Amino acid sequence: MFGAIYAAEGSDGAVLEGVAREFSPRIEVFDKREIALDLNGVARLFGNGREIAAAIRTTAADRGLRVRVAIADTRTAARLLVHHRAGITVIAPGTEAEVLAPLPLTLLRTLRPLRPNDSNDSNDSNDSNDPNASNGSSRHSSSNGRSMDSSRSRSSWAG
Repeated sequence: MFGAIYAAEGSDGAVLEGVAREFSPRIEVFDKREIALDLNGVARLFGNGREIAAAIRTTAADRGLRVRVAIADTRTAARLLVHHRAGITVIAPGTEAEVLAPLPLTLLRTLRPLRPNDSNDSNDSNDSNDPNASNGSSRHSSSNGRSMDSSRSRSSWAG
């Protein structure tokens, strides 16, 4: 089970990281507003996915943060959902494809933030007739401290 927390604009990233660490020592900070949590093994401490999500949101609110929380069987599903839905989202294991299918494809941009000098722009293609060509997958590795594309709009924080 994985979780994702996405905080409102202007939130304190250090406070958000502190909230995340209260629920899992295994976190990945994507920027000061988004953190993914590996929640495998924490259910016995905090309850089921819905209870964990509610506890994360309450803890964040107690520290002055407005957050969205998503819980899913995969980190990718949790990250996509936390950017798309306000409030708390918990999806049942095995339903990721069904839940994610209606989401807009542009939401996939949230998984890999745009970086300066990134050569994989919208005109680049990984398709090639050269069997020796690399698919470029190594340049998309995950790392901490990445910046998010701030041009995406965030409309609703209620929920």
